[in-house]
Amino acid sequence: MSKIPIRNISQNKKLISFENHFRIRRLENIQIGKDIFEKYHRHNFYYFLFIEKGKGEHSIDFETISVENYSVFIVHPQQVHQLDLKSNRRGFLIQFTDLLFFKNNEEIHVIFQNLQHENYFQLETTTFLNIKSHLEEILKEITTKNEKYLEAIYFHLYLIFITLTRNSNNDFLKESSQQKLQFEQLFQLIKTNFKQEKNISFYKEKLHLTSYQLNKLSKKFTDKTCSELIVSENILEAKRQLIITSKQIKNIAFHLGFEDVSYFIRFFKKYTDFSPQSFRKKFQ
Repeated sequence: MSKIPIRNISQNKKLISFENHFRIRRLENIQIGKDIFEKYHRHNFYYFLFIEKGKGEHSIDFETISVENYSVFIVHPQQVHQLDLKSNRRGFLIQFTDLLFFKNNEEIHVIFQNLQHENYFQLETTTFLNIKSHLEEILKEITTKNEKYLEAIYFHLYLIFITLTRNSNNDFLKESSQQKLQFEQLFQLIKTNFKQEKNISFYKEKLHLTSYQLNKLSKKFTDKTCSELIVSENILEAKRQLIITSKQIKNIAFHLGFEDVSYFIRFFKKYTDFSPQSFRKKFQ
């Protein structure tokens, strides 16, 4: 099983320019007349797929969703995804990094933060066509490069992000409280430390909250306890490592902070019903 590299927008990482960190394309102009099939891989950038017309399947972090007309998919950096999109399609693909994209654009950065926990939207026709009008304007601006074209692009992206936020079913996006801030702090702490810190006590100490408060906070936004969130992150990263690398099982276990390989195998099977090896074979 060969290693699948992390994909980049540009090969020239030293070139700091808007165009080197932002790309927009029409779906009908990608592999014209052919199906798009991309096996599981991951990016170092944000990937927005706007489907005006299309059929197929899109799997993000091993959750498969049927592609329908007027849908939007968001793949965040480091997430694993696989795309099967049929040839008769219409829409847009936007890709961007946060290296340059959010620099000196605090307002758009703040509104974009609301989409950090989202992967999929199914929109009404009129809502999608409203977003499409902004995408058309972005494409025109980046093509013509008229005066203040970057400001215009940011303006249209800002309105797209607002529209998506308004159409989310995620309670997290509609929450504007201290609890939302606390949960985001907890979530980022887990994302950063789940390999080394698998016990809730670390997170209690960092956030100065009790176990009860942490679990109440976590269940409010995810229906999972704090411990279940930590487990979920470990299982998800294990799946990613199994699919996108050729690492031995013992090396994946060590990568995730498990000193006992046998325990890691039991842990993985408990929460997936697969051994690590059988899970890998399933996706080969």
